[in-house]
Amino acid sequence: MSSKVGTITDENGKFSLNLLPEFKNDETLEFSHIGYITKKVSLSYLIKNNYKVFLEEEVQNLLGVTIATNPKLKTKLAFTEITSLKHPVYSFGSFLKNDKIYISGGDAYPEIDHMAKVRAKIAAPTFQDFFYEGKWATKRHYKKYLSIYDIKTNSWEFPDLKLQVRAYHNIHFYNNLIYILGGKKCS
Repeated sequence: MSSKVGTITDENGKFSLNLLPEFKNDETLEFSHIGYITKKVSLSYLIKNNYKVFLEEEVQNLLGVTIATNPKLKTKLAFTEITSLKHPVYSFGSFLKNDKIYISGGDAYPEIDHMAKVRAKIAAPTFQDFFYEGKWATKRHYKKYLSIYDIKTNSWEFPDLKLQVRAYHNIHFYNNLIYILGGKKCS
């Protein structure tokens, strides 16, 4: 078009365009969309086709795809085993600061398939056997301590600081303050 008039379509592809009186039937309109071939049509063509324009999909053929192995990739990651905690936990919050890993709380209860445990111990378990084992299944052991692992000395520190019993949470260090966010509490 001889002017910079533009518009966009709605979700159904319909559009409206305010045509100025000085536009002539040979004015060119341009329609484009990502993934389609841009189409230029005259205003007279648009009127003749009841203001409908169809764009063709733009297909780009690839010349070829090469799949190669990379022998330089390692199949195993190297790691250094650290000193274990006396009572291991999982689902704890942690952050790293000054070559130390700070860990708060956590769940010390191992995930156990109690049904499988009963079947392994008893050849023909009864409902009462499953029930007796199941009463221990719901007891969680969330921790309330802050544990600090010193990377340089490969040792743990346990400051005399008690936190709320918590697991499955996030912990952040900002402006010399520790923030504990979310998680589950257990009373």
